[in-house]
Amino acid sequence: MKKCVNVLCCLLMVSVISFTMVSCDKKKYAMNELEDLVKTIDENGANYSDEEWEQVLEEYNKITDEMSEYDYSSKEAEHIGDLKIQFAKLVAKYRVSAILDDTKQFLFQIKGAVEGMMNWLKNFF
Repeated sequence: MKKCVNVLCCLLMVSVISFTMVSCDKKKYAMNELEDLVKTIDENGANYSDEEWEQVLEEYNKITDEMSEYDYSSKEAEHIGDLKIQFAKLVAKYRVSAILDDTKQFLFQIKGAVEGMMNWLKNFF
């Protein structure tokens, strides 16, 4: 009977340790995914289409949702905060660039409209 209890205790301890290790691996994996995403965007984001940026935002949300399931040390939390700020800067850079491109196109349209109006006025008078 004592042997059986000892074996059950050992199995329980092994199970707890295994679960802890798996949880730790998943926690680290989520952090690594965020690091990889930030690095990839930093290197390639300038060439992304709007659709690719939408996919990036979906991936980021998926990663951060997964990360919210785990407890992180203060050092890990600081690193995660840094990665989130890096990500936000890259997204802001993309959005500012997109706004500038849209503004540039709008200004060309205004220029064309003004030139068209000037030609119409020349012909009218």
